[in-house]
Amino acid sequence: MTLKSAYNIVLERFKRTDADIQIKLDKKTRQAIRKFKIEFVNMDKGTLAWTDFKTKTIFFDIRHCLDDKLEEVADTIIHEYAHVLAGEKAAHTRNWKQTYGKLKKSVGRISK
Repeated sequence: MTLKSAYNIVLERFKRTDADIQIKLDKKTRQAIRKFKIEFVNMDKGTLAWTDFKTKTIFFDIRHCLDDKLEEVADTIIHEYAHVLAGEKAAHTRNWKQTYGKLKKSVGRISK
């Protein structure tokens, strides 16, 4: 598989999963999330994604999005969206955990 074909598979898989998530979110939440760009990169082993508030970019590990179960990819998307909504300084504080929990509850289970 070429890098380009792998990227296209990741992009398609991500778009479908993200659409399944966003359709379940309220308009205000979707608008906040859409202020951030999405990029796929090769990350260090063990890092699935991270949010850069300076560039308003959420980076996702391309291998994670290509190889892992959709439920796991969906959880990573929700995890990063919780960072966006909780704010730059929230890290994994109680505020972030509450935001993540609310998102998970709103979205429900994603599986395909």
